[in-house]
Amino acid sequence: METSLESRRLRLADHMLSPAVQVQMPQQCKAIEALLSEAQVKKVFTDHVRGVHSFLFRDKPGHKSLTFMVGAYREGLRAFRGSDLHDHLIWLMRSIVHYGHESGPGASRHLTEVAEAFRDCQAVQARTIERVGLQIQGVTLDFRGYVAVLAGEYKTLALKMLAVERLAQGHAQDYDSNPTHYENRLVADLGHQLGLDAADIRRAHLDEHAESRFSRLGKAATMTAVARFRELFDFEAFLRALVAEVTSFGPESPAECPSRLFLSWVSANLAQKHMVLDEASCTRVDIDCLFALALLEFIFLGRQCLPVQQTWHGLHLSDLFSNRDVRTEENLPSEPQAVKEKSRADIEATSELRNEVAVNSEPPVHGSGILVVLISRLVTLTEQFVLRCADVLWLLWGLLAGLCWPKRQSLD
Repeated sequence: METSLESRRLRLADHMLSPAVQVQMPQQCKAIEALLSEAQVKKVFTDHVRGVHSFLFRDKPGHKSLTFMVGAYREGLRAFRGSDLHDHLIWLMRSIVHYGHESGPGASRHLTEVAEAFRDCQAVQARTIERVGLQIQGVTLDFRGYVAVLAGEYKTLALKMLAVERLAQGHAQDYDSNPTHYENRLVADLGHQLGLDAADIRRAHLDEHAESRFSRLGKAATMTAVARFRELFDFEAFLRALVAEVTSFGPESPAECPSRLFLSWVSANLAQKHMVLDEASCTRVDIDCLFALALLEFIFLGRQCLPVQQTWHGLHLSDLFSNRDVRTEENLPSEPQAVKEKSRADIEATSELRNEVAVNSEPPVHGSGILVVLISRLVTLTEQFVLRCADVLWLLWGLLAGLCWPKRQSLD
């Protein structure tokens, strides 16, 4: 019996709001020495961030954000001293400042993000330093990793809404206009169960304010908060955002952008790669939310969870989401034992057909059996020829895209 569309969405959302779909801990940053003087660090920010001289920590007179940024560059964030995260953050902060000192691509944007974070508490500062620092260091993801990151962003949005709602209901009291520390309390208590980013969970456990100002959630409160979080997580918005990202492929798309990551994934996982391109010109990605839903089911739940009846441009999704021919090995007729005794060259030729021909231990067949085998091979070769033509067209399209639309050298 075909599973309803709503049931599929709920099943996938439940899976994604679990440790099974989680951005894992980033690798520890390599040690970086403090090569710049205090004056040089200040100059990096004043050269790239407009109005940074007037930035104040939490709008407190006399508490210049620039002073705290210099301190973070030289000594790290005080709130994380003595933890495993301290060195990681100080080295990332130094990498950001050095990148700005060399006026790397996008330096002003990166430094502005960091400077804005230093107008808030150290929890916000740490989050921004880690995110921006890893971007600058070129930590890259495959398409599955990108989807996990995008899901993590929507999980974070749901958690922020949950924090505001619980504060309004009187479950806790926080007089900060930005309830970062209460958010960290929730991240520490609910993070693993909901598959929040591992780095966020680590930082939340190190937040002394979250630990001292707010009580940990009990069992009943945890169950209630988790249930409400699942209601606040906007799966439809997440799905639409994914479609918008992967269909944004264009002349200026950098190699690490979601649309190019998607095309790389398609090349490795779809039997007929051109099926994700528009039929008119084959020059742009053209998928919808139903296709994206099936895509996520295949990535996170497996091919067996794809709907049996749903098709895409006339092809069943269960056949499309496979890097093999649509004819599965178990449905192919058996070939005689004589195949095993073929010459090495013939065996290599057979392997190039992606091992479509099954070999068993039956004795050689004769008469009508040979005719069946020959017809089967003819059908297989015909289908393979058609697929090879599609692969060649896909390759030519990729080469033309690379020649006509050179990769951007910067993220500006």
